[in-house]
Amino acid sequence: GALGRGEGRLDMMANLIGLYASLEMNLEAGRLAYERTFELEAGGGEETEPSERAEAVRADAYEAVSRLQLALSSTELDAAQRVIARAALRRSAGLLLSGERDEEQARKVRFAIAQTFYEEGRLNEATTYLTAVALSHPKTEQGDTAALMTLDAYQQANDLLGLARSGERFLKIGVS
Repeated sequence: GALGRGEGRLDMMANLIGLYASLEMNLEAGRLAYERTFELEAGGGEETEPSERAEAVRADAYEAVSRLQLALSSTELDAAQRVIARAALRRSAGLLLSGERDEEQARKVRFAIAQTFYEEGRLNEATTYLTAVALSHPKTEQGDTAALMTLDAYQQANDLLGLARSGERFLKIGVS
């Protein structure tokens, strides 16, 4: 575009992300945060110090995950928008988890990834990811929700042995 890939374009994207977020246009905010994340990752904003750029990548990736998760919780998205939002969420989350991160943020991001598999009906992946969240983060909102979703996924898959084994594991670690 006319703005190319420079600072002006990145600043405009950041302003639009904030505007969309304030208007609760979560899909748009998440999509744009996702795009800005990968523009920065690819070297956009070269005038910026590398440490500042790395921090901006993490902040935008987390914003993308958060906003896309909110968008996916609404009933307003059509099937194509849901597929795209889930894929963008997982890609942003993967980038975020590959670097330095805050543990609370990491827990929320891991849960968001697991939830996308559950919502897509990809039950094998869902049980793997949800179990990991539940076991790694017991007695947290995400851990407890992941445990319940894991049990539900096993029930949907009619895997009664998986359901029983997971139920016992979760009881041992003290899921609340």
